[in-house]
Amino acid sequence: MIGALGQIPYLFYSYFESGIFILITALTIIALIQYSKTKSKIQRLIFVFLLFYAFSVAFSAITKYWKYLEINPAIGLDFFENFADSYWFQLIYYARLKYISIIYANISFSYLYYEIYSKPRSKHTRFTENFSSIIFTLHFVPIFSSFMKIFLMGGVLVHSLLVYLPILVQSRQKLHKTSHTTHKVIRVTFFLSLLLVVLVIIAILDAIVYSVLRIDFSLFYYLGWIDVVFAVIFATQNFIFSDWSVVKHEMNYTDKTRTENSSKVIFVECPICKRAKYISIPEEILLKTLKSPSGMTSMLIPHQEICEHTFIVHFDKNFKVRNTQQVDFIA
Repeated sequence: MIGALGQIPYLFYSYFESGIFILITALTIIALIQYSKTKSKIQRLIFVFLLFYAFSVAFSAITKYWKYLEINPAIGLDFFENFADSYWFQLIYYARLKYISIIYANISFSYLYYEIYSKPRSKHTRFTENFSSIIFTLHFVPIFSSFMKIFLMGGVLVHSLLVYLPILVQSRQKLHKTSHTTHKVIRVTFFLSLLLVVLVIIAILDAIVYSVLRIDFSLFYYLGWIDVVFAVIFATQNFIFSDWSVVKHEMNYTDKTRTENSSKVIFVECPICKRAKYISIPEEILLKTLKSPSGMTSMLIPHQEICEHTFIVHFDKNFKVRNTQQVDFIA
C-alpha cells in the first residue's frame, strides 16, 4: 500500500520538474540566440549559467523518475538489475550530478558578476575558487552514505551563498549611483541574485524538514520551485535583453574617475534611441549650474555627440540627470 502511494508523487514530480526543465531550456536557447547576435562575453556567461541550471533540473527530474521505478517492481525491476551497481547511475541517483551542475552554474554567475563590475581578484575570489574545487572533487568520491549526502548538500548550499551574497550586496550598493539605463540593469541583477539567495535559504529549510520529519515534498519544496519559476520569468523579461554594452561602459568608469571628474561630466542617454555615453560639461555651463537659484541647468546635446539625434538634457547642481527632451528643430 505504501509503495502504491509512493509511486504517484515521484512520477508526478518527475513530470513537473521536466516541465520546469523545458521552460529553462527555452530560456537558455533565447540566451544563446542573443549571444550569437551580440558576441558579448556577458551574454555568453548568462547562457552558460542557464545551461547548467537546466542540467541540474534535468538530473533532478531523472532522479525522481528512477525512484518511481524503484518502488514499482513491475516496471523498474529489469532496469535496476542492469544499472543499479553502475557508478554513473549512482552519481545521478544520489543527486551528485545535479549538485555538480549547480556548482558550475554558481561559478558562471560569479564570473558574470566580476565581468559586469570589472572586479579584480580578491581573497574572497581565491577562497571561493578553492572551495569550488574541493566540493567538486568530493562529489566523485564513491561513498553514498546518508552522512556524505548531507555533507555534500551543505557544501553546495555554502558555495551558493559565497557566490550570491556578494553580488546581492554589491548590486544594492550600486542601485543609487548609476544612470537610468544602468540602474535598471543593476536592479535586475540585484533582484535575480536575491531570488537565488532566497532559493538557497528555502533549500536549507527543506533539508531540515526532511531530516526531522522525513517528508520528501514539504511546503518548502513547492516554495523552492515557485522561486525558480519567478527567477526564470524575471530573467526572461529583463536579464537577457538588457543593454550590457552601456552597463559595461559605465562600470569601467571607475569610482576614482567619478570622484576626480564629478563636476565635469554627466552620463547622458538619448531619449529616442537610448544610446548613452559620458559628456563633458563646458566651463560656462558649469558656472551657470553653480549660480542657478533652482539648482537646475539645461544643456544641448548636438547631432553626432552621442547619436544622430539632437536633444536637451536637464541636470541638477549635483550633476544628476533629471530629464531629457527631444528637439525637433533648432532656430
